[in-house]
Amino acid sequence: MSLLDPAAALAAGITVVTPNNRLARTLIARHDAAQLRAGGRTWTAARALPWSVWLATLWRDAREAGIERANARLLADFEVAYLWRRIVAGDPAMAAGLIDARGSADLAAQAWQLVHGWGAGGESWRAWRDTALAAPGSDVDAFIRWAESYQRDLAQRDAIDLALAADALATLASHMPTWRGERVLLAGFLEISPQQQRLLASVRSAGMSLDVADEPARRAEVERIVAPTSRDEVVLALRWARDRVQQLGAARIGIAIEDLATRRDEVRALAEDVLCPALQLPGHAGAARPYDLSLGLPLAEDPVVAAALSWLALAHGGLDRARAAALFRSPYGPGRWTARARCELGWIEESRAHVSWPDAVAAMHEVAPAIAAVMREALRAVSLARAQSPREWVTQWRAFLDRCGWPGDAVLASAQYEAREAFARALEDFARLGHLEPRIAPAAALGALRDLTQERVFQPQAAPAPIAILGLLEAASVSFDALWIAGLSGHRWPPAPQPNPLLPLAWQREHNVPRSSAARELAFAVRMTDRLARCAQDVVMSAPAAIADYTARPSPLAGDAWPAMTEPEGQDTAALVASRAAVESLRDDRAPALPAGGAPGGTGAIAAQSDCPFMAMAKYRLRSEPWPTASEGLNPMERGQLVHAMMAAFWETTKSHAALVALDSAALGERIAEAAAAARALIPTSRWQVLPGVIAAAEAERLPEIAAAWIEDYERPRPGFTVDRTEAKGTVEMGGLTFRVKLDRVDTLPGGGAAIIDYKTGIVDSSKTWFTPRPRSPQLGVYYLALTGETPALDVKAVAYGRLKAGEVEVVGFAADHAQWPELTDAQRQRDPPGWSGIEAFWRTRLPALAIELREGVATVTPRGPKNSPCRICGRQSLCRVQAAGLAAFVPDGVDDDR
Repeated sequence: MSLLDPAAALAAGITVVTPNNRLARTLIARHDAAQLRAGGRTWTAARALPWSVWLATLWRDAREAGIERANARLLADFEVAYLWRRIVAGDPAMAAGLIDARGSADLAAQAWQLVHGWGAGGESWRAWRDTALAAPGSDVDAFIRWAESYQRDLAQRDAIDLALAADALATLASHMPTWRGERVLLAGFLEISPQQQRLLASVRSAGMSLDVADEPARRAEVERIVAPTSRDEVVLALRWARDRVQQLGAARIGIAIEDLATRRDEVRALAEDVLCPALQLPGHAGAARPYDLSLGLPLAEDPVVAAALSWLALAHGGLDRARAAALFRSPYGPGRWTARARCELGWIEESRAHVSWPDAVAAMHEVAPAIAAVMREALRAVSLARAQSPREWVTQWRAFLDRCGWPGDAVLASAQYEAREAFARALEDFARLGHLEPRIAPAAALGALRDLTQERVFQPQAAPAPIAILGLLEAASVSFDALWIAGLSGHRWPPAPQPNPLLPLAWQREHNVPRSSAARELAFAVRMTDRLARCAQDVVMSAPAAIADYTARPSPLAGDAWPAMTEPEGQDTAALVASRAAVESLRDDRAPALPAGGAPGGTGAIAAQSDCPFMAMAKYRLRSEPWPTASEGLNPMERGQLVHAMMAAFWETTKSHAALVALDSAALGERIAEAAAAARALIPTSRWQVLPGVIAAAEAERLPEIAAAWIEDYERPRPGFTVDRTEAKGTVEMGGLTFRVKLDRVDTLPGGGAAIIDYKTGIVDSSKTWFTPRPRSPQLGVYYLALTGETPALDVKAVAYGRLKAGEVEVVGFAADHAQWPELTDAQRQRDPPGWSGIEAFWRTRLPALAIELREGVATVTPRGPKNSPCRICGRQSLCRVQAAGLAAFVPDGVDDDR
């Protein structure tokens, strides 16, 4: 094997330099696998370095050799990014115009690298000043200003970055005798920049033996496939790779995907389903996979590290509720996560959008005092509220996380342990910012740590896998036994040009800068396509026939002879499982019968049994509660409680219609305000303090407005009445069960008889639906049965729902004598059931029948509907069998209902 082959070079102890870290890792892994196959037990570690690490190594060699020009400190990438972001964010000329200072800083850092990498050397940007290329106020003008500031910062700190290091090393190569005879092989470089060429020429002149790896073997005969969609294309590729492994045994199969970076999660999910479906079952998360997915995630997104960053963010200033809940559900903290997770329910019920450290400790104290004590002491023992040096920040953060119980008590799996160690290295790197900033404020410090971990790619070590899934650039640098190249659509290949907006377009095109023009991208794509076709003897190229919602065509760069579309065969694992015939059938639509006596729940149980028997069973017998929906202000239940309490307070003082009409406008307003204040006092002060001030103020205005509208429009015009009961509790016996009832209000009507009034702050069903086989809103009927069943029985002559919702105040009900309450529907005009006597007969027969169903355990999944289906307010779809029953369930979306 030629020493110009990377594998042979590594075996011979030659240093292999690659364009990126992923390829370096791939070559080392292949070298180690080859040693194992050869029966080796120990061997010298392969030396494969990405270009940036090789430059840093050369710079260290020059410094250790005592060369004065190499005394400058070489900045790491995160230090460079920190400087650029500080410069851009601190530019007074851009303070009001930048929407994304961080994105602009990243573009500036990229422009700096392009200027040095593809320019002739030196400060090229200075030649653009005061020319048409850099008009005042332009993006190029801003870059010139930033570049000058950056260069001054480097000079003041006697520092240098990698963009400058290559040219600096080229000038001192002749003074490095230790480089003479050193052997280096460049592998995987599809193109070499002018700056790289200058350095390579210099080190060769200094005596270093430097070669470029051989081009891959001759181009293979390529098979071409068109898939219906991008997803189908990946599925076909994965099944092809699985078949090749089965055919070839110990083989190296590659799948190169053009847009892997944006589709990583989708590709991983498909790989799990196609290549190792059994490993998706619980308990196999840490099992070795038959594939290796290149392109790791940011370190900040690893669960262990994300938890650490969230604990720090919570201590520094707080988290939004979603992130705080995710943190407390994670295993990486003090105590059992199941105890910590209970805090989320309280935050949602309080409508708490932001969770501070005191909020978190207080919530934890309610559910797990021991964990709260750990949290309280963890913050008390450290100082996170003052500016301090990066090294001091690292000391404080480590102490806090350790006292806070991160990363938990469980033994970490291999990948989790690697993540913890990677975070420890990131903290050590953060401490190096002390060379740039002697002291950093708390928010800036945490932001810099977050940036560092977000930009650092983390991919746990794994055993060599037969199938490698990688990007096109990485695949073009490695050889395979078989290779599938996916994503070669004419829409994306060649890629569209994307010049750097901070550099003059003419300069970029003149120097042939990457992504600067369509012609350059075409030439690069042609070479890449040819290179990929040479990476294996068995090559498949594919393209989708459709991308998203539009038709696509294969790229002409991959050839003209494209076949007809190929549909993937078979089903995914979920479909296969679902298609299996049922081996056991169980009817569970009836619960054990209830004994005579107290019923579970009150009138709501009858309403639920009518709405859907299963909902009644789940809610009142299994006592399952839906997960609450967070709201910006008070939740629907709290708003309902306030309205009910306000109306009760008003009528406990006012007593009668005569007293009401005796009040003038001012007195009435004062009486309503007093009732509203009494109602608001029922909500704890701590709850009001959680609400944003504007929302709390709006609630204070809403209550009196609702009461005034109801009283003026529906109470004052009524014939005389006396309020006999408010918030009255009682019982009613139906079907052998005794139900608890609570009547909002009972009036005595003129001429005799009583009226039942039930306040509603949510939906009020049309009276036409009250008398169907499965009646809606049966509460008034239950209250009627309760009052007429008293001893002595009350003569009920009217029933009404009062809807008390801002902007939607109304009354709905029936009166036996229309003159007693003209706003209600005249019961004598009712045809189904006929008249007031028919209404009474319906309630006396149908409601006890529902109670009998409840007692006998009828729990069928039969939601009434479809219009206004109870599924909209049930919230128990995860428990319900509505889909198994073949019924369509309405998924609730922000329903506002107080039932």
